[in-house]
Amino acid sequence: MALSYTIDPSRRRIILRAWGVLRETDIVGARTRLHADPSFDSAYDELFDASDVDDFALSKETMSRLVDSTILVPSNRRAFVAKTTLQFGMTQMFVSVSESRNHSVQVFRERAEAEAWLDSPKTI
Repeated sequence: MALSYTIDPSRRRIILRAWGVLRETDIVGARTRLHADPSFDSAYDELFDASDVDDFALSKETMSRLVDSTILVPSNRRAFVAKTTLQFGMTQMFVSVSESRNHSVQVFRERAEAEAWLDSPKTI
């Protein structure tokens, strides 16, 4: 497994941390575990920390499939943390696919920036 999660009900946030080689099966498996977790709420925002990912075994088609099958409310905010050029490029591809479906997604180089964005008031 290259993906774990925690749920922070006080901040209404799901925090995912990925490492190693990230595959579709890792994401689908995490979604299955999340959906079965009694603390899960599909209205929570998401912080996806990809700063320890060495490689992505995900195509653009796979990303489209993952975006289309999200278990979260589409109006939620999703923040990615990506430190390397590879991480930034791959998460930016996910952002591009997500934005085409009107999801609110941003990529940040630092976790503190991602947290601050998620903590800020939502704008309409």
